[in-house]
Formats: sequence, structure tokens, C-alpha cells
Amino acid sequence: MHRFLRAVLWGGGALCSAGCVGYTPAPVEPRALLAELERVPWRAPADVAVAPGPRALSAFAVEHNPALQASRARVEVSAALLVEAGLLPEPSVGWDAMDVLAAQLVDGRSTRVDVLAGLGLDVPLRRPGEGDALRAGARWNHAAEHAALLAAEWRLVSAVYVADEELRVATELAAQAAELARLAERTEAHFRAAQEAGAASAIEANLARGELRRLRVEHVRAEARREAARRHLAELLGLPPSAALVPGAAEDPLERAARLQDDEGLAVRALAVRPDLAALSARYGATEAALRLAVATQYPRVTVGTGLSLSLPLGQWRTRAAIAAAQAERARAGEELRAAVHALRAELADAQAAYRLASEELELVERELLPNAEESLALARAALEVGEASLLETLALQRALAEARTRDAEARGVRAKAAWELLAAAGELLAPATDSVPAALDEDPAR
Repeated sequence: MHRFLRAVLWGGGALCSAGCVGYTPAPVEPRALLAELERVPWRAPADVAVAPGPRALSAFAVEHNPALQASRARVEVSAALLVEAGLLPEPSVGWDAMDVLAAQLVDGRSTRVDVLAGLGLDVPLRRPGEGDALRAGARWNHAAEHAALLAAEWRLVSAVYVADEELRVATELAAQAAELARLAERTEAHFRAAQEAGAASAIEANLARGELRRLRVEHVRAEARREAARRHLAELLGLPPSAALVPGAAEDPLERAARLQDDEGLAVRALAVRPDLAALSARYGATEAALRLAVATQYPRVTVGTGLSLSLPLGQWRTRAAIAAAQAERARAGEELRAAVHALRAELADAQAAYRLASEELELVERELLPNAEESLALARAALEVGEASLLETLALQRALAEARTRDAEARGVRAKAAWELLAAAGELLAPATDSVPAALDEDPAR
């Protein structure tokens, strides 16, 4: 009898362990992670003229940004849970020693029949609708994680386009500041020599020195802005802060943005393509499936095998509380989706207004401010040659022209960034090769 019992136990144990997977440790060490991040494959172009543009930079960012890699890992987890949700409940095998003990107490001995009578096999069955609800919830959760990944890619691509434009503007302003500083050095040298020759006063020479110092400070600020823009772009790309990044070939978003500027149906189209709205829709579908699962727990659970058992849900207050919680969660998800649609409408209106105002400001700068400053300086120089204007007036007009050119570069950058932000808000600036939402989002959440 004991040999038979040992054979049963050994056979059952071998059968259960046949499909087991061994544990493999995978320790994570922060310093090793830092060293890995320092080895991201980036090579600065030897020729600035062939530096990658925003599209190539966004494709690189989608592949190497650490935050996106974490989002991809969450999608893989949801895919594994989707497989798990489709599996049937595992049967359980047991042995009850009561028959053997009873035979020993009554007859003083036990037989093989008493041992076999203690064996049992139980196969739990799912309640009506429980399996469908579990699978639907797993599908919606997987679709939500997938859409959340697409939304993260969309936000990253939008940020890369804007950051690339900021680096371009900051680089142009730094070059202008350097040129103005060199011009101020020549002007200061001219006034110093004129003072020594008695042709300029000490006030004029001192003002020239003050202008030189002011422009040197502006040059330092412009370089600091350019470096901050470069570091920010490197962070988005998943590169070290020291990565050599320079502005590449610019893309022109103005034609596409102008088409969207006064588009009244933009919100309706954006609802269909924005991945962040798709993620919230999938989250709502998951709450629908969770409510279906809570409703299914009202029914008794049946277990069949060598016997038949029925677990009765006598604690109806617990079941009703779970259903009420699932209903509240569904209502919360619905309100979040409603709030997101409202926010999208406001975001699009703000983006359209920002692009319109940026375009109007740039038009005023290029049509009136900059030509007026250039004309004033030309007239002052002509008057200076015939003795009708002072060097101080010429210096003031030269500063006004420098400020107008800076304003022009700033305005062009603001308009370009506003255009990219409008395209992104409309859902027209998606990540490469991810321009669609998961097919699971087309399903009816109620099914």
C-alpha cells in the first residue's frame, strides 16, 4: 500500500513539474545602466549641411528614448496577461486520509481500497460570462497599453520637432550675438581712437564700451540658450548631455498649418486619430469588462471531477459592493474620457490661435519693424557722413536694428514651433510607422 501511495505521489509530482520554468535572476545595477546609456549609437555628422532633420531625429528618439522602452515593456506585460486570460482554470488533485484513518480506528487495518478512496480530482468551471469578461478585459487592457505607447511616441515626436526648432533658433541667435559683439568691438575701438585723437568725448567712448559689454552679456546668454536647447534635444533622443547636436535640414510646416488654422471640423478628425484619446477609450472598455466580471461573480461556482461541488455566493453584500465599485470605476473612466474630449477641443483652439497670432506678429516684424530699422540706420549713416547726425544717434539706431533682427529670428522660431504644435494637436504629427491605433479599439466595449 505504501509503495502504491509513493508511486502516486511521485507520478503526480513529476506530471506537475514537467512544464515548469526555472527562475533566472536578472539583477539591475544603476551604474551599469548609466554606462549602457552612455553607449547609445550616435555619431555626429562631419558635415553640418547633412545633419539629420526633425523626421530622422524623431525616428531615432522613438527607438532609443528610455521612457518609450519602458512603455514597450508594459505592452509586453499586457500581451502576456492576454494569453493568461484565455487559459482555463487548472484542475486540482488531492488525497484525503480520512478513509485510511477511519479503517485503522474501526478495523485496525486499512486496505488499498481505502487509499484509493481518498484520491480526488476537481475541475473548477467558470461562471456564465466569466471567461468572456476575463478575455475582454485582457484585450482592452492590452489595447490600452498599446494606445498609451502610441500616445507616448506621439508626444515624444511633437517634443522633438519643437526642440529641433528651438535649437535652430537658438543657434541663429547665438551667431547673431557673436557678430554683433564683434561689431561692437570695432565700434568701441573706433571711439577709443577718436577720443585719443580728440574727435570724440569721454562720454561717447564710455557709451561705446558699455554697448560692447552689454552685447557680450547677450552673447553669453544666447550661447547658454543654445546649449540648453542642445541638451534638451539630447535628452529627448536618449543621448548623453554631451552629444554633439547641430540643426539639420529644416522642414516647412507652414503650408499644412495654414490649412488647419481656420478648420472648424478639426476636432472631429482629431478624435479619430489622436492616440491619447484611443488609450482612454480602451481604458473605458476595460472598465466595462471589469463590470461584466463583477456581475458574473453573483452566480455559484461549479466544480466537477470525482465529485461535484457548488460554492454558493451567500455573501451577496460583498458581491453587490464589488458591482457598485465596478460601476463607479466605469463612470469615472467615462468622465475622464469626456474631460479629455473637452481638453482636446480647447487645445486645438489654443493651437490655432497661437499659430494665427505668431503669423501676424512675424508679418508685422518683417513688413514694418525690420525695414524701418534698416532704413533708419542707413539714413543715419548718410547724415553722419555730411555731419548732420552724431555718432551716438548712429549707435542707438544700430542697436535698434540689432534688436529688430533678433525679434525677427525669434518671431520666425515662434511661428514654426506654433505650426508644429498645431500639427501635433491635430494628430498629424505621429511617430514613423505608428500612424494607426490598434484594431482592438474598433471593438464595441459592450461586447
